[in-house]
Amino acid sequence: MKKYPLISISITVVFLIIVASFTNVVGIHSIESSNNKITTNEVDQKDLLFQTIIDLNNNKEIQQIIQKYQTSRKGFFNPIIKLFGLNYPTITKDQLKKMYSIGLLLSKYLSKSKVQSMLQEHQFFTPEMQKEIAAIIEKNATIREEITQLLNTDCGCEKSKKWGFPIICATILVMMVLWAIPMQLLMTIIALILWPSNTIFQLILLYMLSLYPFFILYTLFDCPLPYHNHQPFVSDISPANGELIVFLENLTELRFRLTDEDGDLINYTVETSPYIGEGAGTSVPNGTYTVPINGLTNSTTYTWDVYLKVDDITWFRNRFTFTTAPIAPVVSNPIPKNNAYVPISTSNVSFNLTDYQGDLMNWTFETQPDIGSASAHIAGNGRYTIAINGLEYETQYRWFVNATDGTYWTNNTYIFTTTSE
Repeated sequence: MKKYPLISISITVVFLIIVASFTNVVGIHSIESSNNKITTNEVDQKDLLFQTIIDLNNNKEIQQIIQKYQTSRKGFFNPIIKLFGLNYPTITKDQLKKMYSIGLLLSKYLSKSKVQSMLQEHQFFTPEMQKEIAAIIEKNATIREEITQLLNTDCGCEKSKKWGFPIICATILVMMVLWAIPMQLLMTIIALILWPSNTIFQLILLYMLSLYPFFILYTLFDCPLPYHNHQPFVSDISPANGELIVFLENLTELRFRLTDEDGDLINYTVETSPYIGEGAGTSVPNGTYTVPINGLTNSTTYTWDVYLKVDDITWFRNRFTFTTAPIAPVVSNPIPKNNAYVPISTSNVSFNLTDYQGDLMNWTFETQPDIGSASAHIAGNGRYTIAINGLEYETQYRWFVNATDGTYWTNNTYIFTTTSE
């Protein structure tokens, strides 16, 4: 067995979600059946899933992409990999089979809303990362065909809320608890004595494997965890949460989707700040809902809260924000940056000028002390560069950009200081 199978198995969660998110990539709705295509009845779903995960995880190009994005920011698995000094692991079908029952048990307990919240919190996926992986899948015929078969397969894997063998299931749970507690104490004592991190990791793996027979029995007798009510959750919001440039044209409503995995009816209330509208619903089913809004202004950040009622008493809040587009011209990305130190050889400054309504602009550029100036009339969106000269050592310079679209003005001031000789 490989030295670090747990990390390999945990990373397979990534590829399960990738499989579910690449419907458009492989063109599943446009692929026609062929004579040599494997049908649903002919495909062993579990083996096909395992093989797909293995092919995705062990693909060198995909490994490089994930490593690149994990090392460039605080990724979901990055702390684990850094802590134990691991390289990107490969996995085998034997490892997947060993962890299958544990994963099956967890899937009966973890709700989709919980998984979604974990992914949103850690932000493992980025659009750029998905695009790069999608390109690799698109050119890899084997992986593309595997995903196509999975997406065409009806797993029939609905959750059961009933206990198939209540006495046996209860007995298994008691046995598992009686075994797990002393094993956990023993592992803790050993871990305190054998402090090195790689030893601790192996002890965690050994502890999980010691519970493996109980998970096998638990699955064999169709023993789901006792049913608990899942919290409803909000998704598919519009405008998108955190969106910075939202145009007022045709923005007449807030849109969101409510989902309760148990099929329970939902009570909700929507509030906004600054106030632009409100809404509420009582005992509504899963679906998409809207709240009319009006009175929005440019260059304003709005907050809207969706309160969902979990039971007869408890409400919990989902908070979202968006910012409307500025109506005046916007100066951005100045070079040199504000308060920067620059060499005396600096020969120009530059900036972006944007009017989000598409209006033409007049702008002027001035400096103090005078090292250059410029102006333009009827200018469009773009980046502008102005030459400067006559800089002296250890001197602070201010430069001003004033722009107007004929109605609204923008005045920006930036500072830079030259270095010593």
